[in-house]
Amino acid sequence: MLAQKLSFLCVVITSVGILVTPADGGGPDPILSFQFTDMDGDFVAGLPGAGTFTSNDQPATAGDVTRLTPIVTTADYNQGFPNLIADVNITMALTLIDNDSAIGNGAFFIIDADGDSLTGSITGEWTALDGAAAFLGNLFNVFVNDNSAVDATFDGPSGGSFSTAFDDPQPFPGALVQLTLPDHWFGNGSFDDANTSANAQIVPDPAGLVLCLAGAASLVIRRGRGRGPC
Repeated sequence: MLAQKLSFLCVVITSVGILVTPADGGGPDPILSFQFTDMDGDFVAGLPGAGTFTSNDQPATAGDVTRLTPIVTTADYNQGFPNLIADVNITMALTLIDNDSAIGNGAFFIIDADGDSLTGSITGEWTALDGAAAFLGNLFNVFVNDNSAVDATFDGPSGGSFSTAFDDPQPFPGALVQLTLPDHWFGNGSFDDANTSANAQIVPDPAGLVLCLAGAASLVIRRGRGRGPC
């Protein structure tokens, strides 16, 4: 559940967007972030209370992968990048689906312009809100993989790149917030083409970071519990 390891970001989730700010916990600063909007979210229902959710890039998708230290350097993914080798995918197996929550476990990958990748695992909880489904969870086993000709850079298909040499050892942990729109909930059965946005930050060591759940979790609980499917 959410109480396991969520100690990374201060998060405010609404039915129309995501606001994410670094936690002021005196811990290590994030070293990487990524965000993508207008992804294609699909859900295939399986056994009762279970199914598979995927979110893939499509022609309207745009976003970036950004190195935050020692200086901010961004690999850009403008609309239309799926026509190239670059790719973005989030896949989760969902269990314990009911009217207002579900558990998600899975993985993500982001591929750059020449085949390098950012990969990792995901675990967390979905909550039904008014007009949205919100996911709050952790990333772990995050790797930056130099898969192509060894160039030690992560290159945006629309421009920009950053060095893949980090002082801290891999794998990295992290944090993820994902918001799916419009009116979809997994308990209602399979669906296609749900607009999805993802926002994440990756830290070298989770110790000392504090997730500002006082406002974010109470917002999710207040708006999600007892209201039934979106």
